[in-house]
Amino acid sequence: YESRFGYNVANYTRLFQSYINDNLDGVTVSMQEHFLTNVVEAGRVQMFFTRSPTFSPIVSSSPTFAEKSTIPSETSDPSMTPSISSIPTVSQESSFFPSTLTALTIQKRGRQLLQVDPLLQFDPFQVGIYERIMQNYTASFGHMVGEPFIMTICNVTEQQFVSNGVTSQLLLSFNMRYESRFGY
Repeated sequence: YESRFGYNVANYTRLFQSYINDNLDGVTVSMQEHFLTNVVEAGRVQMFFTRSPTFSPIVSSSPTFAEKSTIPSETSDPSMTPSISSIPTVSQESSFFPSTLTALTIQKRGRQLLQVDPLLQFDPFQVGIYERIMQNYTASFGHMVGEPFIMTICNVTEQQFVSNGVTSQLLLSFNMRYESRFGY
C-alpha cells in the first residue's frame, strides 16, 4: 500500500491526553529518569479548546522530483507479481522550482499538575526536558510514528503553584501542536 498523503493528526491531542492519563506511572518514571528528579507524581493531563484542523501550504526548499505513475487503469487486473514500474524512481531531470506541499496542523492548550518535592518551578533546562518528553510520546499512539512524518511541538507557556488546602503542586500550562505534511 502506498500513501501520498500525510497522517491525519486531527485527533492527536485527544490521543495524547488518553495515552498520558493511562500511563501516569510510566510518565512519572520517565520524568525522573530524565533529570526531572523533583517530580514525585505526574498528574492527569487535561486538553482544552478544540480548534479545527488547518491546512496550510508549505513551500519546500528542495526541488520536486518526477515519479513514474503507479496508478493502475480501471481495466487492469490485479497481479500477485510485483512489477518494476510500481517502484517510484527519481527522474534525472528535476524541477528548479520549489514544491508546494500542504500540512494538516492541530494545536490545543493543555495543563498538567505535578507533585514536586521540593516545591520549585522548573528551570529553563527542565522545561526543555519536559517538552521533549511530551513530544516523544507521539510515536506511542495513533499511527505509531513520530518525526519526520508527524512533527510535534510542546511549548510550556506557564508554571504556577496551586494548593488544594493539603498539598501544593506545580501546574504546567502548555500547547501541543501536531503537524503532518501531505506528500509523504
